[in-house]
Amino acid sequence: MRFPSILEICTRDVVTISEQASLKEAIEKMIQSQHRNIVVDGGHYFHILLIEDVIRFNLNQHLDTATPLAQLELTRLPMVKAQDNILESIHLLKDAHEYFGVEDEQGDFCGLLTHTDLINSIDPEILMDNYAIGDVLQKNRRDLWESDTQPTRSIIHKMGTHNADCVLALNPQGGLSGIFTTKDVLHLFEKQSDLEQPLSAYMTQPVETIHKNTTVKDAIVFIKSKPFKRVIVVDDDGKLEGMILQRDLIAMTYNKWAMLMRQFQEELQELNELLENKNKRYQALASTDPLTGLYNRHKFTEVFATEFLTMKSRDNAMSLVMIDIDHFKHINDTYGHNQGDQVLVGVARLIKLQQRQVDVICRWGGEEFLILLPSANIEQAGQIAENLRSKIKTLSLLPNQTITASFGVTQVHSEDTLEELVGRADMALYDAKRSGRDKVICKHYGDAYLEH
Repeated sequence: MRFPSILEICTRDVVTISEQASLKEAIEKMIQSQHRNIVVDGGHYFHILLIEDVIRFNLNQHLDTATPLAQLELTRLPMVKAQDNILESIHLLKDAHEYFGVEDEQGDFCGLLTHTDLINSIDPEILMDNYAIGDVLQKNRRDLWESDTQPTRSIIHKMGTHNADCVLALNPQGGLSGIFTTKDVLHLFEKQSDLEQPLSAYMTQPVETIHKNTTVKDAIVFIKSKPFKRVIVVDDDGKLEGMILQRDLIAMTYNKWAMLMRQFQEELQELNELLENKNKRYQALASTDPLTGLYNRHKFTEVFATEFLTMKSRDNAMSLVMIDIDHFKHINDTYGHNQGDQVLVGVARLIKLQQRQVDVICRWGGEEFLILLPSANIEQAGQIAENLRSKIKTLSLLPNQTITASFGVTQVHSEDTLEELVGRADMALYDAKRSGRDKVICKHYGDAYLEH
């Protein structure tokens, strides 16, 4: 399931004007662009001027239309991030705000998010289709229902005082005869029409309605197919039941949507945790020796490449120690392979206990181990190896037999390959074996070995 970003659904064709412009200039720009709103740019923040505001200001006879917008009481636009998706931002539309500014990653204004944009992005399949629209009308709310014979000027005055964006017009018999919206008001201002004419002269008729038994799901489909901000609800006889706005549909469906999304997110989070745990197990299997728990040869090769680059960039010393358990074949032949495995585990445990935090240890193969010693020169590495050699002799892993190990030590050179480095350590280890075992031999390029 994919949720579109705010940038994908917001309105990009936005009319803007500086807060230094006058109210008169803003109204003229709204009329010219046929927009019912205009974004006022205050530099570091944005406001919105709605046609409802124009009506309200028009009622104030003492207000000079030459007044700069910066001096007027306008609604400040809350801002949302363009990269956020609907799921991260839909909760903002539960409050009284109908418009939200959209800012890009640089903080620049790039669009306007409205209830219309949101409603057009909702998939009706995930919404309620078991509830009738008549069941969810706000029964205690009184919309403006007015006689179509009233003067238009008085209707506009009521819209301003009630902060209403539309009026439902009734004929003398009490039936619905038309609808009068703020868009109609804008047209009247543009044409300088006679506002003493009855409402019936300017209202929109006939009115498209839906039946009160229409499901919420079908109401969403209906309003998406029309350029409407609201749906008008009637009963079996066509009698007016009420009106429901896009914001009301959002509020009604939000809780169900949020519940579905929470469930979806919980399932996704659980799945991600399972995959992450499996991935960690697979990584461990791919990088460690199953018997000793040390790095295997493949992982050691990867880590060495990183440490080698660090050594060269910082011009540090680094050394390598190769360890081989003495007479290991004899141990397996005498005590069995299970006991031989316990010797390997015991030696590996001792090496891990003695390692420094920066050291890298691996089981190279069979009874051989490698220790990479960052920031240690060959003399320091030799002392570390000697300490390990003496401690291995104290292990009680076999009855009546002392465990010993031979060590080959070499320092890493900036021109070394891992193959050359291991080969040199192996040569030092071979010299330790040949000279009697249970010894530490250090070897430079072409140098005679140094015995500890």
